Amino acid sequence: MIKDIERERADFNFRAIQPYVPRSAHVLEVGAPSGDLGEILRERAGCDTTSLGQFSGGTLSRESKCFDVVLLLHVLHLTVDDEKLLEEARRACKDGGCVIVAEDSVDGFWDRLVTAGFHLRRQRMTRLKRDGRFRTMAGWCALFQKAGFVVDWTVCLGRHLGRRLWPNNILFVLSKSHVSVPV
Repeated sequence: MIKDIERERADFNFRAIQPYVPRSAHVLEVGAPSGDLGEILRERAGCDTTSLGQFSGGTLSRESKCFDVVLLLHVLHLTVDDEKLLEEARRACKDGGCVIVAEDSVDGFWDRLVTAGFHLRRQRMTRLKRDGRFRTMAGWCALFQKAGFVVDWTVCLGRHLGRRLWPNNILFVLSKSHVSVPV
């Protein structure tokens, strides 16, 4: 049953990111719990996909600028040092490539309440620890800008399906800013 849920989640994520992932792209997926999304990207889009289970604060790739797309789907709020993870994603992403982030936006009381409840339930089910934090939409955008990214697209995920008790999940499609970022 868990495997079916993970496959369904990966399929949902694929449909959300598909317009932003070029066919045959070299993709790095960070925080891949099952590797199902990477498998779907290989099968349906011919992508060369590398999946990492989690970010431990080191480097994502030995080489810089080697991925067309870096996926950070639902991982920044789990990460102690989300700035370091974004710095690494920027380093690993090719010029002209993109970093795709999916995160919950907690812009009001209802969003904070639903997000907290959703993730407490999920934490109990998966025993996945959350060391990071959630942000408002403006907070996420400020973090991305600080890390040297421009937000090219935002897409609402989940709520458009009529799920009132679903966190305000946003897909951010980022490109590298041309402004130099302090290292």
